Amino acid sequence: MSEFPSIASDAELMALARRGERAPFAALYGRYWPRAVKMATVICESRIEAKDIVRVSFGEAWRTRDEYVPERETVRSWLLGIVRDQAAFSRTGAVQWGRSRFVAEVGDESSEGLESEGDLDLASDVSGAIALLLADTPIEQREAIAMSFFGELSPDEIARQLDMTEAAVAGRVRLGLEELRARDFNVTRQ
Repeated sequence: MSEFPSIASDAELMALARRGERAPFAALYGRYWPRAVKMATVICESRIEAKDIVRVSFGEAWRTRDEYVPERETVRSWLLGIVRDQAAFSRTGAVQWGRSRFVAEVGDESSEGLESEGDLDLASDVSGAIALLLADTPIEQREAIAMSFFGELSPDEIARQLDMTEAAVAGRVRLGLEELRARDFNVTRQ
């Protein structure tokens, strides 16, 4: 899919993307697509909407790539923070712009084939099943769990994005997992 080897670091790819090179940005898109869709699915409770949110989020990331500050956060944290913000926004209204704007700005080749690569039916997809289990969990807990388990963000990264303490993040995750356990679901982090 990309001319960039998978061993290229996120920082290297982002540095090239910040200079306006689309292929390194497409490599980041491919690297984070599965994780971002899983996280957005849990937050917004819809796999179809989650895919649109991820497209919109990466379009936003492309447009605002010059605002990324490597000293403040990792590329992963920055990209998944944009996805989280868009997923949270989608709960209060429609996503403002979608695939057509992303394709116009980044190019269709950057998303070619990504949706079918490893994309399983919602009923058999583990993240989809977990999203269904979490549907009755308060959004604050669901969001923290999604960022931790699917976004693989550290408590510090989540705390900075949600503007709260690490203890508050840990509390939200703990309460959400306790609620699932109370429903007789065996949930543990591996």
